[in-house]
Amino acid sequence: MKKIIKKILILMLGLAIGGAIAFYQFKGNDGNSILNKKDGSVDTSKADIKVEISGFDGYAKAKLSKNEIENLDVESFNDEYSTDDILDSLDVSVKADKKENLSNGDTITITMNFKNNSDLNIDINKKKLVKKIKVKGLKKIVNSLDDFHEDTLDRMNADANKILAEDYNDPKEGTDHTYYEDDKLNYEFTRINIFEKKLSEEEILEKNKFDNQKSYSIAMVYKVKFDEVKDTEYDSDSEKRIITKKEEKSKYVVFVFDKIQSNNGGIIYSTNKSNVFDSEEKAINQVKYDGFELVEIKEDEKAESNDNQNSNEKEDDSSNK
Repeated sequence: MKKIIKKILILMLGLAIGGAIAFYQFKGNDGNSILNKKDGSVDTSKADIKVEISGFDGYAKAKLSKNEIENLDVESFNDEYSTDDILDSLDVSVKADKKENLSNGDTITITMNFKNNSDLNIDINKKKLVKKIKVKGLKKIVNSLDDFHEDTLDRMNADANKILAEDYNDPKEGTDHTYYEDDKLNYEFTRINIFEKKLSEEEILEKNKFDNQKSYSIAMVYKVKFDEVKDTEYDSDSEKRIITKKEEKSKYVVFVFDKIQSNNGGIIYSTNKSNVFDSEEKAINQVKYDGFELVEIKEDEKAESNDNQNSNEKEDDSSNK
């Protein structure tokens, strides 16, 4: 009889220990016993985050705000806690694989991690969520000749030639007139080089943020070649003075094209004529002093600068240089 009672006691002790072990192990993935009542739940499967992308194409930045996560389905199962209490118990971390130097067409991968940061018993169905966002709609900023349209340099060159023609061509052209000493004729305008002044990344970001007036700029140096009348004599037959001696001379003019920007699918800019210099060296030194750097472009990419504004009068066969 004693042996039977002893076996029963041992069996009961084994069952008690096994039950305790089973009770200890009978818990959910969050460490809380499933016998405990849940205080609430958060469904994150449709979670969305507000992403603000600002800047220009190639220079944009993305700003993420974990305080502006939307489409969370929150429920409270405990009268002591509101859905706001459940939501406040969440700790959210947000990470993006790329946030700077964004361009149209780039894809940003955003990872959101959700964690219960309280003593409440909260069920979170998805603790990690990955979202992809495609960058689009960024404005383009012009900061290189590569950003120009095919005709941009040609249009700039045409603008410069037009101004030079108005400034230097002899207003007496086409009239029946006589030349005198120091008169100038036979103007030719030739673009000899191009310089550029780029915006730094800091200036681009500042321009986007504060809409400042700085812009990518181009400087073009033009050689103005002409003949200056040095001596004349009176021709009794024509009753006019004719040129007997002239001398080839040159001046150098700088044009600055600024406020360059992309607008409605085109490139717009402002044309400004700078000072006139006696030598190419002085013109280039001034351009470099103003912060411009020489642009190396292929010969076949240069605009046709030889559409020169030629002589105001055809050279007389009897004239001598």
